[in-house]
Amino acid sequence: MTQPPPPNPHGQNPYGQNPYGQPPGSPPGLPPGLPPGQRPPGQPPSGPVGPSSGGPWRSPRRGRSNVAKFWTGVALCLPALFVAGALQAIPRAIASSLSLPPELGQFSTLGLDLALFGAFITGLVAEKTRFIVLGILAGIAVLFVVAAGACVLLLAGLASGN
Repeated sequence: MTQPPPPNPHGQNPYGQNPYGQPPGSPPGLPPGLPPGQRPPGQPPSGPVGPSSGGPWRSPRRGRSNVAKFWTGVALCLPALFVAGALQAIPRAIASSLSLPPELGQFSTLGLDLALFGAFITGLVAEKTRFIVLGILAGIAVLFVVAAGACVLLLAGLASGN
């Protein structure tokens, strides 16, 4: 049995050789001297990894891509703002209609605000909803920038309208 050649000090293999110095037709990463079809113990088979390969070390990707989740979040930013505003208005409306003290409505609104913030943080931490929440956040940021531009145009129109 021959010893593999010493590694190249520059980190590159000579042209046409794999790391063990075998000729270009042999699979890379196998020590010399093994018959074809045998692998060292503990080494996964080479080749494509996916649902058809049956490899237990990598599960196939399921669900939508992160880009699709992000754009879904951007599309949901406006409905999310309306839902958050409606949820904040409900405790005060109930407190005023039942003639409860206004402090009770304020405390319930504060509790609901903390619950919404916790849901937002939980959505960022959970891997499945992370890009949806990031998309919602990016969409809200774009809405604020567009609203600020509209305000500048409105003020400029009002200032020169006399």
